[in-house]
Amino acid sequence: MKDQYFGDRRDFWKYDLLMELAERAVGHPRLTILPMLTRDDGSAEGKLTSYPVGGRRSELREFLWGGVKDGRRSLPRLHCFFDPIGWDLALHDHEWLPGERSGDYFASLPTRLAADAVVFIDPDIGLVPEKRAPSAGNRPKYVSYDQAGGVFRLLRGTSVLVIYQHLQFNAHKRESDLQAKCRRLSQELSGRRVWGLWAGDLAFVVCACPTADDGVVGQALEEYASRLKMRLLCEAGSLSTP
Repeated sequence: MKDQYFGDRRDFWKYDLLMELAERAVGHPRLTILPMLTRDDGSAEGKLTSYPVGGRRSELREFLWGGVKDGRRSLPRLHCFFDPIGWDLALHDHEWLPGERSGDYFASLPTRLAADAVVFIDPDIGLVPEKRAPSAGNRPKYVSYDQAGGVFRLLRGTSVLVIYQHLQFNAHKRESDLQAKCRRLSQELSGRRVWGLWAGDLAFVVCACPTADDGVVGQALEEYASRLKMRLLCEAGSLSTP
């Protein structure tokens, strides 16, 4: 995550999905975000700030647009939206730039923040590539499968883990790539069911806490995907159910 992305098209989509899962699957207005903040880089990323509501939350769009218009594009500003409507929002070490401090960014997540919540890991790119390890400079932009697994094992109650995934440029390879990532994460989680939800180059990898109801989570994702014309796949171990 970079502050320069605040309020762009992907930002709107991800917070809308997180709210949907909190309301429909978790049953609590509680979001815990691990932003994996990296420095703004002056690139064109984050400039897609004109977008329709498209079946999502209009009040969320208006808030994000306001931040873009006023030049207040920073993650802590999310509290200005969630706090007044009674949501419990936690931004885990949002000032910690991964790779620039000693310690374990993921292991330091307090267990209380992983109970009955949507827990969102938000790297710039997503899960590490299978065939090519990221360079030292790019490593903070990825989350590894064992790091994701460590966060997953902290979940309690009805919690759901969501991981941001930016898909590759080649549209013909996106589905197989996302499916492979979901399968690999399922293996890391001892065969837990993992969903991949995507549209274009934007995707989310989702898995529910063992004490949560997979059926409720799956139904919420199916209905969300149908309403917003997204695609959904599911992996459980080596068994694929598109």
